[in-house]
Amino acid sequence: MRTARLPSPAHKQRGAALLLFVIALVMAATYALLKKVNQAPSDALRDGYTMEQLNRARAALLGYALNGLDPVTATVQPGRLPCPDYTLDGDSDACVIVGGYVQPGRLPWRTLGLSELRDTGNEPLWYVPAIEFNGSQPINSNSDTTALRIDGGADAIVAVVLSAGAVLGTQSRPAGNPVAQLDPARYFEDVNALGATAFVTVPAASTTPFNDRLLAIRLDRFMPTLEGRVLRELAGLLGSGPYPNPASIGTTACDNSNVEGLVPVDLDLLLTCDVATLPVFPNWFRNDWHPLVWYAMDPAASLSIQLAGGGTTNNVQTLLFSPGGPLAAAGQSSPRPATPSVLELLEDGDNTDGPPSYQEPLASPTNNDQILIVAP
Repeated sequence: MRTARLPSPAHKQRGAALLLFVIALVMAATYALLKKVNQAPSDALRDGYTMEQLNRARAALLGYALNGLDPVTATVQPGRLPCPDYTLDGDSDACVIVGGYVQPGRLPWRTLGLSELRDTGNEPLWYVPAIEFNGSQPINSNSDTTALRIDGGADAIVAVVLSAGAVLGTQSRPAGNPVAQLDPARYFEDVNALGATAFVTVPAASTTPFNDRLLAIRLDRFMPTLEGRVLRELAGLLGSGPYPNPASIGTTACDNSNVEGLVPVDLDLLLTCDVATLPVFPNWFRNDWHPLVWYAMDPAASLSIQLAGGGTTNNVQTLLFSPGGPLAAAGQSSPRPATPSVLELLEDGDNTDGPPSYQEPLASPTNNDQILIVAP
């Protein structure tokens, strides 16, 4: 009878080594998995905090623009955004213009009435407005495009707020060096590092290190809000009546032969008016908005204007329309003429064919008008 051979000590050692190797692999894989599972919520929390700071900055910028007050000059221009902070003191400075666009800088948190906002990398937020909204040119419904773009999209951007995040790769951010601290290449990646008019939310190559975060103010969402603010202020200035007859296109004085036209900002001795005085209209309205706001009224105050919309028809006395940006789909030219006709302003046929019937606008690709009932 043959007896079984016992494993040699060398075989035992190799078996034990293999077992230890397998155990080590399992432990390493378990550690990596647990690290990833535990790290994911932390990364999400950090990213969420940064986005919260960006949202706070964007909301403050929107509030500033709708107010339109320049705290330095005490002038008002609804829609105007502050210039960035280039001196690292939290205050807005004069915009630095390079190649026809505003150079990015730090968020002017002090000008916006905020505490200094920082991301999870403890870096202050950055910011850039479109040059079309920095106050150097008229801001109104004709402001229908900008040079700023995100991810190569077609949507015009009014402003971008950026978070640089922690240092990546060879980036160097020396403290006490203002020039270096205002160099986008030391803080951002991909085209964001150029600090021009094109920004991205993801890098061109997935292997490129990238930790930038940004939020934008889109023009197509900003302008309707701005127009609503303008209409509300006009309604407040017109008050509760009696309401002056509209001015003809290309003029500023009320004319009793008109029941629709432009908001009259002047009295003319050669034209009769049912009011002895007019409200004092601000310079920003006279200069930027006057030819663009359509005004319809019932001089007899008999509520004879018919406004249809929402399945109902209301009898009203006074209406204001804002035109939105020019729509090619509605046959409107961009830019509009200096003295646009009602067809260049409004889209709905009921609103362009004269009184007494008007239609409450319904937002669509072929209609971006807004309406405000002033009275009753």
